[in-house]
Formats: sequence, C-alpha cells, structure tokens
Amino acid sequence: MLSATKAYLCSAFMEYAGLERLDGAPKKIISSDPKDLERIIGCFVDEYVMLEFDVEKALRQQKEQALQQPQAEAAATEPRFQQSPIYSAGTELNTYVIYY
Repeated sequence: MLSATKAYLCSAFMEYAGLERLDGAPKKIISSDPKDLERIIGCFVDEYVMLEFDVEKALRQQKEQALQQPQAEAAATEPRFQQSPIYSAGTELNTYVIYY
C-alpha cells in the first residue's frame, strides 16, 4: 500500500508540475524561491493529497447533522429554571419556577 501511495504522489506531482520525466524540468513551476515553493507545494497538497471526494463530503455532512440534531432537540426540551422570590410575612423565600 505504501508503494502505491508513493507512486500516486509522485505521478500526481509530475502532472501538477508539468514534468514529463523524473529528471526533467518542470514546465508549470518557474520560481525557485523557497517561499514560492512552500506555497506551490501547499497548493499541490490541498489539491491532490487532502482531496475529499463528493461522496465522502456528503457522508461527513450527514454524520455531523445527525450528531447536531439530538443536541438541538435536547436543548429545546431541557427545563429552564428562573429564580422567583416569594414574600411571606415579611420573609423572602427563594423558589425556582420551571419552564418547559
């Protein structure tokens, strides 16, 4: 599996850089400035390595929605407490009123 991954990355970078051979010069990468190379490699990683397929994205979004739905329902049905003072014979008693 590791060899297949290495081969994919090598082939993908060759295509991204415009290389026809491993020892050739890239046609799509002109700069040799280290900061430019970091940006270029970052773009390559975003496009080829960190690729999320549409199916994977849809499944991830469904899972996130399923996890958020019970939390929202629990928050909506959770009782809310509000302190309500009651005065009786000059003495203040603290009680709580529960709202559903």
